[in-house]
Amino acid sequence: MAGIVDISSQAVEAKEQGIQEVLKLLQQPEDLARLSEIRHDYANKLKANRAAMSSVIQSQVDATRHGMDLLERSHKYAEKLRGSLHKIHALCEECSRLVDHQDKIRVLSLTHSNIQKVLSEIEDIVVLPKRAKMVLKLLEDPANLLSAFEALTVLEGTAENAKAAWNRNIKADKYDMSRMNQYLDQVKVAMGEFEKRLWAYVDDFYELAQSDPSILVSCVQVVELQERLDEQYQRTKMDAQRPKRFRNKLFLRLQAWVDKQFVELKEMAEATGHPNKLVKVDRKGNYILEERRDFLNNLIYIKRKTLLGKEEEVLDEEELRGLEFNEEELFDEDEFLEELLDKLYGMELHLTNIYDHVRDCFPPSYDIFDILFQMYHINVASVIDTVGQRAESLSTKGSLQLMEFVRKYMETLRGLGIDEEMVRLPPGPNTDATCKPGLDMLIECYINRMDETVTRWYINILDVDLQYKPKAAPNGNLRTPGAIEFFKILDEEVQVIQSIDDHGEVMFSTVLCAMELMKGFQEAQVKIIRDRTHLGFEMLCAQLNNNIVCYDHSLEFAEEVQELLEEEYAQQVDVEEVCRGFLDVAKLATKRIAEVIFNDDGMATHLKNLYSTPDWLSGRTMATIVETLKDFMRDVHVYVDATFTKRVAEATLEELIRRRVVMFAPGVPQVTEAMISRLRDDEELVGEYYTDFMKAEKLAKYVDMLANIREVLSSTDVGTVVLAYSNMVQVYPSFELQSLQRIIDARDMPKKEAKEVMAQCREIWKERSAAVAAAEGKKAEEAKGWFGWGRK
Repeated sequence: MAGIVDISSQAVEAKEQGIQEVLKLLQQPEDLARLSEIRHDYANKLKANRAAMSSVIQSQVDATRHGMDLLERSHKYAEKLRGSLHKIHALCEECSRLVDHQDKIRVLSLTHSNIQKVLSEIEDIVVLPKRAKMVLKLLEDPANLLSAFEALTVLEGTAENAKAAWNRNIKADKYDMSRMNQYLDQVKVAMGEFEKRLWAYVDDFYELAQSDPSILVSCVQVVELQERLDEQYQRTKMDAQRPKRFRNKLFLRLQAWVDKQFVELKEMAEATGHPNKLVKVDRKGNYILEERRDFLNNLIYIKRKTLLGKEEEVLDEEELRGLEFNEEELFDEDEFLEELLDKLYGMELHLTNIYDHVRDCFPPSYDIFDILFQMYHINVASVIDTVGQRAESLSTKGSLQLMEFVRKYMETLRGLGIDEEMVRLPPGPNTDATCKPGLDMLIECYINRMDETVTRWYINILDVDLQYKPKAAPNGNLRTPGAIEFFKILDEEVQVIQSIDDHGEVMFSTVLCAMELMKGFQEAQVKIIRDRTHLGFEMLCAQLNNNIVCYDHSLEFAEEVQELLEEEYAQQVDVEEVCRGFLDVAKLATKRIAEVIFNDDGMATHLKNLYSTPDWLSGRTMATIVETLKDFMRDVHVYVDATFTKRVAEATLEELIRRRVVMFAPGVPQVTEAMISRLRDDEELVGEYYTDFMKAEKLAKYVDMLANIREVLSSTDVGTVVLAYSNMVQVYPSFELQSLQRIIDARDMPKKEAKEVMAQCREIWKERSAAVAAAEGKKAEEAKGWFGWGRK
């Protein structure tokens, strides 16, 4: 009743408050006009208050209901607690009876723990195949490669340990474990599938490194992880796990992949020189490049390549009707080398990409680039060796293209940081140890062809030179074009090697060959000058000038090649010694000019008058000889290079003295005072003429030689005669003992002195002969080693 009274009183109070509120709102008469608005506001507030009241009431109801639920649950737990207390009370009573049985309790507890552990392991073993299949599904995304391997490694270890445990503890003859092993082998199968995918990725390492390097990195991480596991298994001596040696397998897979890249290249190298194209050939041996036929299969047009390499078209119907073709197999070198070099340059690009992309996917300890480089390098060397063994079937152009590839390939390797000793091509693995390296054979083939070609050219050039008269230069010097043409050819050969930008072994071999060719050119000229006795005065002057020009060109050539060669090769070349050989040829030409002068018919006639005729005794013969020499020397001044004019004059003086010595060979004239006086006057005449051509000291030596002739003929002193003979035989070995004996017999010399002179001169002759023989032997040995420089 109290609650009801409270509510009634509250209602009255609410009503009164409502009336007061209305009165406040209607204080003024004009407020009646707002009555409708006030009612509308009242209705809205009433609605809002009711909604708020309903919400509060609903929340109170929900809270009451939740409280009732909690009360009911508390009652249930209280009942359960009461039952548990009863059980505890019962167990306590039971335990009070087991206090004296602690050992049994301990065994029971241990047994219970072991059973729980065994059950847990059995649960793990039972789900092994299922988990392995789940792991394989992870491999659908290559990013999971490493995590999948880690999971499979754990599963495989569990399976292997389980099998090992069963095999140790269960007798094989009592239980058949085959089905259990097959069940666990499903994990092994899953690992096998993983390894298959792993090696598939490894086999694709070159493409993956460029397109998706993360996969290759994951593969390497797997290999690294397995390596650590192998070390752990070996260290702990776990028999259940055998080392897999993934790293060794990785390198073997890489080797197999590299070898596979070169299979086609090696097959192509083996086919070098073999026919690779079927062509049509007419009866004249012309190759048919293109043909057209009408609807009746009659020829209406052909394009052919002649034996001279010229292409021509044939449209004449009559000629076309008479043509017959045969099919022949042909080795198309251009097509072959284009394909071969394209593949070789592709392998070079592989190495660059491996350096740029593959190397960064492997740990530094792997030295992966060095390993792959060596694999590639050996294969490239094997290809070059194979082609080099067939170098004779390639043209010079083809050999140069291959040598250019080797040069560019080596430059690429140097750019990639390869040590210089590793850059050179090693012997191929299947190359016969007795065979030279392929590059050496290519170079040797090229050099042999160069040697044969240039030798043939310069022999023809020298023959042509001799067929025409020498031409005079603006200064009057005589020359033939052969010398200039020879060095043009050598320069062209060097330029060919320059075109492939080689400054190493190929250029070095070319320079050595050029040196041999220069020596051969010198020897060919020596043979012409020495053996062709019909060569005239003018031609010999031209030959002398040619070799002076050759000497100048050879020095320029030497300077050029020294700049072109790399330093290590330039140090091995001594071109200057070969250059000096041209001066030796010029000296020989100088000597032959002197011989030709003295073989002149007029000169020969006057020489015969020496020692015995009245004309000689009167001085006319020697004066005529000197005047004739002056005439020839005036021509020499015009025809011969100024640097060699004095040499020619000296050669004529040597020849004059030689002729005077030789004239004693057939017989000795009667020695008289007039003869001795004439000899003395001749010495003065000769010395006076040659004063303008040589220095006084040098001229005195030649004049002394004339005096030696006079002393041998006239001196009565044994020592003077012996000394004179010794001086003469040193210069003119042809002055033999028999000639001296005739002179001594012809003189009025006491027998004792004559005998002593001959005895001493005989000893001098023996010593001279021994010295000459020794010098010739040494010269022969040096000639063998003329071009004996070893290859690098």
